[in-house]
Amino acid sequence: MYRRDLDIVAVAPDDQVVAYCVLWYDDVTRTGLFDPVAVMPEYQQRGLGRAILVEAMRRAKNMGATLATVSGFEQEQTLCMAQRCPRIVT
Repeated sequence: MYRRDLDIVAVAPDDQVVAYCVLWYDDVTRTGLFDPVAVMPEYQQRGLGRAILVEAMRRAKNMGATLATVSGFEQEQTLCMAQRCPRIVT
């Protein structure tokens, strides 16, 4: 079920949302799903994707997650972003 309090966004100085992640949590399977995850092209390679995923992982872990998956709009970019994040939910 969607929970607005689990949305994570990065906002530029001009108040434009430039990166976001929606965290879905299933307490039965103890799984966090990060979908979608996106960073606007002009803000990529600045650590924003990593930052929002690390925060999502922290929140999922605090809720009891033992597994997390990441999804985005382009599979190749999603995999690349996920591989650069620490494994804090194990």
